Amino acid sequence: MTIDFGTGCVSERGIEKKGIVTIAYTDSFLAKGSTASIGFENFSLNGQSLKGTRILENLGFQYENKSIRFSSVSSDFQITSLKGVTYMLDHVHIKDFKLSTEERGFRIYLEGYGTIATDLDDEKTFFEIISPVVYLQECMSAGSSIPSQGSLQLKGRGNQQVLFTFNSEDCGGSR
Repeated sequence: MTIDFGTGCVSERGIEKKGIVTIAYTDSFLAKGSTASIGFENFSLNGQSLKGTRILENLGFQYENKSIRFSSVSSDFQITSLKGVTYMLDHVHIKDFKLSTEERGFRIYLEGYGTIATDLDDEKTFFEIISPVVYLQECMSAGSSIPSQGSLQLKGRGNQQVLFTFNSEDCGGSR
């Protein structure tokens, strides 16, 4: 499947998309073991260029936590900022998609790790999700992309470390 946003369009949430996204999949994406490859060609989101491929795999139903689990892997993925700085991203994420039995909707639990480097130097920043980062359907539907729970640690030059903790009862995303 190829989605061509052409010279640009703006979504209902105000996100500008340009270029081409190509999605190739092996089977019904809900079938365990199926994969989807998402590629970006001359593509940008709000002026930030994306280049590379992301591979998603359905790891199947997880009985212990009642979720469908997906892996997401990117290697040498490039993001170029509005200022022209290119960031290289390598990451591995596990996403547990849980349907709620309440009216509030689904929950996405994200775990994983990776590295980010710029084209300015060889230094890498390492990131690791320490406690699963949780996204709530009602917050995403309201336009908030900030997680409601979880923690993420960044490790940079020398012994520099930063811990981001998300803990919010609502969609405010306090950290």
